[in-house]
Amino acid sequence: MLARAIGNLLFACCRVIFYCFALTSLMLKHVVNRSLIAHPIKRTIINTPIRRPIPTKARAILERVMATYDDVLFPGGDLDRPITISAANRYIRRIRDGLPIEDWRTHDFRRSLSTGASELGVMPHVVEKMLGHELGGVLAVYNKHDWLKDQLEGYELYAEKLDSYFPD
Repeated sequence: MLARAIGNLLFACCRVIFYCFALTSLMLKHVVNRSLIAHPIKRTIINTPIRRPIPTKARAILERVMATYDDVLFPGGDLDRPITISAANRYIRRIRDGLPIEDWRTHDFRRSLSTGASELGVMPHVVEKMLGHELGGVLAVYNKHDWLKDQLEGYELYAEKLDSYFPD
């Protein structure tokens, strides 16, 4: 019973992480055909556009959000402006403080995705793209492909893995 409660809390946290970090500052115009998110250059750390497919499980959440708000996907205190990173961090901190899990950070979700996807056979260059990282060396210079189909498969595999921990 306690494991199920903790699992539900963690699943809720995964949703919040998805909201606050994967989509923070995005506007409705960044969602392409309801299946792709195109992060504009000015919103990325690596100064290049990032394109990510929207996994099936996240698509339903995104559809609800898109139906609720006008232009901003995840608004802050002012519904016309996106939530800020600092506000998202405060929200995550409040959730974290209420969970019976010691010393975890939101970045742990990225590490878990990286490790879990790799364990499921997702190729390292695809995992790096899933995380929004720029590839290094010659690959970064000559290969500009973003492996969207492979990213989507990686996200779907990882979602299935997470679901397997919490059977209905």
